[in-house]
Amino acid sequence: MVRLCLVAGIALIVSGWATGVRAQLPPAIGYLHPGGGIPGTTIELAIGGYDWTPDMELFVHEPGVRLELLGPPGPVLIPDPPYWFGKKARRSPFPLPREFPARLSIPPGTPPGIVRWQAANANGATATGRLVISDLPQVLETPGSDDPQDLPSLPLVVAGRIERIEEIDRYRFVAERSGLVTCECLSRGLGAQLNAVIVVSDVSDEPGRVIAEAVDSAGRDLWLSFPVEAGRSYVVAIHDLDYRGDRSFVYRLGLRPGPRVVAAVPARGQRGETVPVDFIGYGLASGGADLESVRREVTFPADETSAAFDYRFETPSGEHASFRLGLSANRELVRPAAQPSTAATATAPEIEPDAAAVKELPLGITGVIDERYGEHRYRITGLGGEHWRLRAEATAIGSSLDLSIAVQDDTGKELAQADDVAGGLDAELLFAVPADGVYEIVVSDSSSGGGRLDAVYRLEVEPIGLGYRLSLPESFAVPIGGKAGLTVQVERFGGFQGAIELEFEGLPDGVAAPADARIPEKQVKGTIEMTADATTAAAAAVVTLRGKAEMVEETEGDVQESSHPNARMLLATTLSPPLEVDAEGQDDVTKWPRGSTFPGPVLIRRNEDFDGPVKLEMTSRQGRHRMGIEGPEVVVPPGVDRYLYPVHLPEWLETTRTSRMVVNGVVEIPDPQGNLRTVVVRQKTRMGFLPTGALLALAADDPIITIEPGQEFSASVIIDRAVALPGLLRLELEPAAGFEAEPRMLEPGQTDVTMRIRADPIAAGEYDLTLRATAWQGADFPVIARTELTVIVETP
Repeated sequence: MVRLCLVAGIALIVSGWATGVRAQLPPAIGYLHPGGGIPGTTIELAIGGYDWTPDMELFVHEPGVRLELLGPPGPVLIPDPPYWFGKKARRSPFPLPREFPARLSIPPGTPPGIVRWQAANANGATATGRLVISDLPQVLETPGSDDPQDLPSLPLVVAGRIERIEEIDRYRFVAERSGLVTCECLSRGLGAQLNAVIVVSDVSDEPGRVIAEAVDSAGRDLWLSFPVEAGRSYVVAIHDLDYRGDRSFVYRLGLRPGPRVVAAVPARGQRGETVPVDFIGYGLASGGADLESVRREVTFPADETSAAFDYRFETPSGEHASFRLGLSANRELVRPAAQPSTAATATAPEIEPDAAAVKELPLGITGVIDERYGEHRYRITGLGGEHWRLRAEATAIGSSLDLSIAVQDDTGKELAQADDVAGGLDAELLFAVPADGVYEIVVSDSSSGGGRLDAVYRLEVEPIGLGYRLSLPESFAVPIGGKAGLTVQVERFGGFQGAIELEFEGLPDGVAAPADARIPEKQVKGTIEMTADATTAAAAAVVTLRGKAEMVEETEGDVQESSHPNARMLLATTLSPPLEVDAEGQDDVTKWPRGSTFPGPVLIRRNEDFDGPVKLEMTSRQGRHRMGIEGPEVVVPPGVDRYLYPVHLPEWLETTRTSRMVVNGVVEIPDPQGNLRTVVVRQKTRMGFLPTGALLALAADDPIITIEPGQEFSASVIIDRAVALPGLLRLELEPAAGFEAEPRMLEPGQTDVTMRIRADPIAAGEYDLTLRATAWQGADFPVIARTELTVIVETP
């Protein structure tokens, strides 16, 4: 009998139950624009957050990388036109952000890759966001132009975003040399919902021609390689697959000349060994745009502290290519290409058919699926009572396959099966061998990507001893003066059924877990009661959870320790809101004219010990479609418990569909340590309205006007207003670069007016202007109508 102590560390971030009088609204993770930077630089950027407060704290899970807020947030941002109508308008809207000015500092030597970050305030902690560290020079998108943005010399990465519906961003570059250029879009990897479409055109000659295109229909980001000729001009266009747009649709568009490696066989190598590796990619052998391969002798480093290394080599065409190869402690074998989908056996550096079942574990096998929806089979001898961990890797090694694993006995009966692991398309399976015998491992692909040189996967099979793995959600909150139940999930393997002692490190002052916190024997989850002292501050901290268990192995020999690297969590202590906010009508729907302002009655119920001001603002997640519906930030004075919140209903709303509005109540209160913190509570029910006909309409008598640069011109406007708007009306030109006009005040009953508009000496082209008319219902509720003008500036 061998006895040992197994320790596991994991990250925690919030789940379970919590006590408290009222539930505050926790912040939600947003986006960064630009979404990253290069080592050794400091850049300023915008952080978009949902239901964030001015007192947010930021946490970056990469040593040395800093993300800090530079000022207060801007207003709640409403999407600009155009908007969907008809069926598409029924889609759930994207949440409404507020953007903060921020600074990102990346120290020299920071390795390229994805870095995770989070935020917290007195209402809770967010999920995990992502930013990227890149080795390419960064260029920012210049928004607001339909013309292609000219790029400097490649390589580089463009940081942009698709802000509006139907937006297409275009970038132009001139090829400095003939060969391949690879374009890679990273958006989904940053947490954005963009499904990118990339179209590359040669625009050296009119009207231009498309030479390459790629579509991300699966939400996995994309890349493409295409040939260029020195001196010719190319435009790269990017848009969403369904022409959606939102401020959160950030992307990083990388452009890099030269060949591109997409896969390697073997995908990993045993440390310290020198083996031939087939590199698969575009332009590796001929320099052209075909998928091809070259072979190189590679010595894999013996470094036990590294999981991978970058291998760089010269191609036959004289170009250089690089690829990140994984390092392994196991034997790494290769299945020869073009094998039929019958059982194969791992016996040597290659897998030969009809050999005896492999008996020596652990091992790794790299293969290439040689047909669509193909599968590969391997025979492995097992002993009853053994436990195996099987992994099928594709995403982890850069492949686009969608893998599953199954284990069958010698009769073909399936004993176990596993598909996608959380957050990916790779597969992992824990298998308890029921009896001595030969078992068949089946690796299957459901992506239809088989039959290509780059349809590479890696299978890893390793025996495992007694062990366990702890997992928790991403964020966790404990109310000050209260308690919260944290659910800890346990994955047991190797036959381990013992109790697990739990210990927390890095808890904020005043936060505690039971001294005897544990997961009982045989249980796959447990609930830990976390408490926060009534005198603790509202704060957040990165916390580590460690597990400790006593292992007992009944057979002779060493027990393999299965350990897990420490993971981290963000824990926040929260303040209970001193108020409730609700709609007076409690989800009632009121008919209201388009173009006018709906006075939504909001009820505020304060605690007896609170009588401060309350700010009302739009909550980030609104129900139904918005199409430009908006409300301002307003401050309700102390003592006021009913307020008419002004909701503007744009004149273009469809009259066949109800809309909703929900606001947040925001207050500042001190925490038990005297720190002034911001607390947010969401309105309990919604204000509803069904748009009816407009009270005010505006139309340009001649919507298309042609002028010369610098010319002053007239625009005739016709006004139609209801008798319910008897007062003065203000007509003005909405801000437009290069154009100015003095506002006009229209008397009651006036139905037409001429606006004089001055044009600066601007470039020839087509310009869209908007004229806006505003009337008032009472002193606080505007009625607005707009009309569009197209001004064509022609050089004489």
